[in-house]
Amino acid sequence: TIDGYGSYPESTQKSPTMSRIGAVSRRFYLLFQQHSTPALVHQHGFFSAGVGESILTSMGPSASLLVLDARSERTKNTICSEQTYNLAFDKMYREIPQGTRHLLVQLGVPIAYPRLVFAENLMGSVGSVLGSITGAKNVVNKLNGEPELLDDLNDHWTAKSHKAERNKFLVRLQNFANDRKIRVTFISGDVHCAGVGRFTAKIAPPEKDPQLMYQVISSAIVNEPPPEGVIKLLHFQDKVHILEGRVKTYEDMYPMFTQDVDGKPLQMDKLMPRRNYSHGHFNHHTGGMEITIFAENIRGGPEHTPGSDKGTKPYAIHVPRLEA
Repeated sequence: TIDGYGSYPESTQKSPTMSRIGAVSRRFYLLFQQHSTPALVHQHGFFSAGVGESILTSMGPSASLLVLDARSERTKNTICSEQTYNLAFDKMYREIPQGTRHLLVQLGVPIAYPRLVFAENLMGSVGSVLGSITGAKNVVNKLNGEPELLDDLNDHWTAKSHKAERNKFLVRLQNFANDRKIRVTFISGDVHCAGVGRFTAKIAPPEKDPQLMYQVISSAIVNEPPPEGVIKLLHFQDKVHILEGRVKTYEDMYPMFTQDVDGKPLQMDKLMPRRNYSHGHFNHHTGGMEITIFAENIRGGPEHTPGSDKGTKPYAIHVPRLEA
């Protein structure tokens, strides 16, 4: 729609222009991506609390997919309404078949990602100053005069304003995973790099830990990666966070990328600033899910660098089943 749609101040978000943009975007999203219309979405399996389109669907006998609309109800302080969460969990408990091993939860923005609270504070406090400085036009949003990056920061589940909602959602998913013995995995993008976040109660073996949830991050394949300085900052900000869920749960970014695509060792091993895509499949032998992120090789690099025959290098992670 528009970068950060829903994360702008109410006066901007509810303006006639922004409201019209949202309505037109919804119409064509439904038409071209879902082959539906606003009048037919409920007949086509979508659900909502009055605004937006979420869907729960089967991906075969072993996996289900929840696509949560985290945009249509969004404000600066809310991602989804309580009614939307209640509808989603009611459908999950009622409609996901017995014998399902995995639930993929698709969220546009990662729910596990390095915190940038200091940047929120900085951006929130200097907006009016930036707007008055000559030459600062490129860093100020033309819609409302706030810093250009502030809407991106407010967009994240890990933003201060969304922390309580995020944690409540995670605890409900932990309870669902434990009740139904279904492994929950998040899939997201939007941050222009690749990575894997992780929630775990450190229960051994991992097949016995319902709190173990991976966050696979794989951005749109055409998105150029952020500058190296941004990746360094994100690595610097990555710490172990504690979630007081069903039991104490630890959140961090998984050290997925120990080597670069050319085989050289990486010190910054948790986020890969290269264009990428991912895919996964159910492993019938282990009951787990195998997920691979493919990162673009160095452009113009040597012919025989790892993965150069296909233009990418694979990075794999095993998501274990959840045992009763």
